[in-house]
Amino acid sequence: DTLEQWVIDISDQTDLNSLFKSLVAENSKLDGEMSTLLKESSYLDQEFSKIASFPDKIDILEGHTYNLSKSVDDTAKLAMKVSDQVKGLDSIRDRVNAASSQVRDMKTLKLCVEGVKDSIQNDDWDSTAQYLSQYIFIDGNLVDAESKDVLEDAKQSIVKYLQQQLKIARDQDMDSVMRVCKIYTKIGMVDVAIDEFSHYIVLEIQDASDKLMNDIEQKKRTILKNTELSYFSAIAKWLKHIEIIVSTVRPVIEENFGEKGLIIFMENVQNITDRLGATYLKLFQEDWNINQITNNINDKTQNTVESSDVVVILEEIFSISQTLEIHSRFIDAFVQSAVKVFQKNNNQDISEYFEPNYISKILNYYDLQVELQCILGEYICLEEYYILSSMNKVLENSDESYIDEFFFILKDSSMRAKLTYNANTICAIINIINNLLNKDTFDHLSKSKSLRISSCAYNSINGLNNIEKACSYIPALKSDFAIPCKKAFRREPDQIQKIMTCLDDLDITRSRYEKLLTQSLDKFFGTSGLKKNLMNLLDPFATLSYELDEYFAVEYEVNDPFMNGFLNGVHDLLLPLKKTLSEENFENLLQKVAHISISFLETNIMSKKFTQLGSEKINQDFLALSSFFSNHAKKSIRNKFTRLGEIVEILNLEQVSDIEAFWGSFHLLPGEVKETLSLRVDFSPSDISKLELN
Repeated sequence: DTLEQWVIDISDQTDLNSLFKSLVAENSKLDGEMSTLLKESSYLDQEFSKIASFPDKIDILEGHTYNLSKSVDDTAKLAMKVSDQVKGLDSIRDRVNAASSQVRDMKTLKLCVEGVKDSIQNDDWDSTAQYLSQYIFIDGNLVDAESKDVLEDAKQSIVKYLQQQLKIARDQDMDSVMRVCKIYTKIGMVDVAIDEFSHYIVLEIQDASDKLMNDIEQKKRTILKNTELSYFSAIAKWLKHIEIIVSTVRPVIEENFGEKGLIIFMENVQNITDRLGATYLKLFQEDWNINQITNNINDKTQNTVESSDVVVILEEIFSISQTLEIHSRFIDAFVQSAVKVFQKNNNQDISEYFEPNYISKILNYYDLQVELQCILGEYICLEEYYILSSMNKVLENSDESYIDEFFFILKDSSMRAKLTYNANTICAIINIINNLLNKDTFDHLSKSKSLRISSCAYNSINGLNNIEKACSYIPALKSDFAIPCKKAFRREPDQIQKIMTCLDDLDITRSRYEKLLTQSLDKFFGTSGLKKNLMNLLDPFATLSYELDEYFAVEYEVNDPFMNGFLNGVHDLLLPLKKTLSEENFENLLQKVAHISISFLETNIMSKKFTQLGSEKINQDFLALSSFFSNHAKKSIRNKFTRLGEIVEILNLEQVSDIEAFWGSFHLLPGEVKETLSLRVDFSPSDISKLELN
């Protein structure tokens, strides 16, 4: 339709030619596509030939597949028959084995019944135990009433015999007791065996404790003071004895009762340790009159307690606490090791064999911990009293340099607290120390006569030195607590965190002391004549001219009008203080003098005019000033000279445009740079105003 429409629409020769060319082009395109299709026809013919041959091959493959499927089905049916036959054989074998086992059990039962009769009649208890150990594994359904009565009677008889033998064995040695316990194990009474062996060891621990108690009672009759009774030594010796015993019997128990038996054994040991340990601590408190002493301390109307007596009690308490903690950690490691081996060998968690929290109950003392906490409560009260009374004695008898003795007392107390190995006690002592530093010591330093500026400069300097020492002692005191506590409680991060939280308060206290030191130094500087003398030395600079020609430049070079005299004056002003002030206080004072001097010079320089020769002179003065303070200062002082150094450097430029080369490294603002350039009388104001410093 389209072609026909084109033909109808032709109106002249031009349209006809255009249509003809289009038809020719379209024909050429069709010829090309036809040629391509013809070229591919041979390939397509080959592929069609291959496809045409597939049906024959597929028919052959189908036949093979059918045969294979039939063969698999036949094999599966045969396998099912074989499986059924095997299951039948397994069932027959199980019945045969069960019958054989019953026959063996019946023979064993008969042998056991006859054997126990003969062995009991002949008092052969080892053989009786051997027969009874076989009886344990016989199926109960096979045991007739008569045989059961005989064997149970035999078991009761051997139990009575073993009880008699235990009484004899306990008077002999551990090996004798273990031989009897092994027989208990043979007849299936493993728990009884463990309990009996544990009972023997507990009696040994009790005997060791009784001997130590007797020693203490004998010493009471010969000593003048009960404080000469060392309960620490007795407790340490007793606990060491326990540790040696449990370490010695461990392989014996593991061999005969396994790790489960070892854990049960440790429960019995811990029970006796808890009970007897609590008894030791009660006697200690009674014999040393600790409650009475603390009551006297709390009751201000009573006679004062001597610090020397208190420190003896403190040392005894921290030694006892330390010993108990070390023993507790030994037992903890001992039990946890047994638990790990038990779980590894049984491939199951310990909770499947024992009630929940059983292990933690073994490891925790109860009566002993109650008594220990009571004693540590008294310890905290005694320690606070010792610190306060010792500090008061220092103030009564010491000169103005008392702060060293103060912190020696605090360090002594911190050492004892750390050795208690008790985080709560350590925190309590830290809080006591921090409160003392924040109140008593701080008030004494801030209100001390030594800080009142008087005709005696020595007193003022001594007060400053004491505050500075306190600032340095506080972080050292914190470190003395932190480092050992982190090591002692490395397996108890929650305890470390508790202690570190308390120690953080010492940082706040130190900040208060540093603020007091700054205020006191400012007061000393302003009222002792230092500031007045320094300003007198600086004043000549205000009227000094730096608009120098060659004549005055030479004159200033020969006879320096300011800097040499100023530096000599500062040296003479500071020299006496260097001999009396602490190194840190002198450093702070020197930094203050430098700051005031630099600020004064900078302010006055910005009000002067300079020639090139005058700029060179101010540069010489600046170098002399910075060199003087750098040589005398222990800490870096360069940052204080930054602004003044840049001002002097700008004044020494040869021309205004030179500033553009190194402007980017300056701290001065663009306006300050231009203001400084304007101080040079030989620099053009128009050149300065044209500068673009961004």
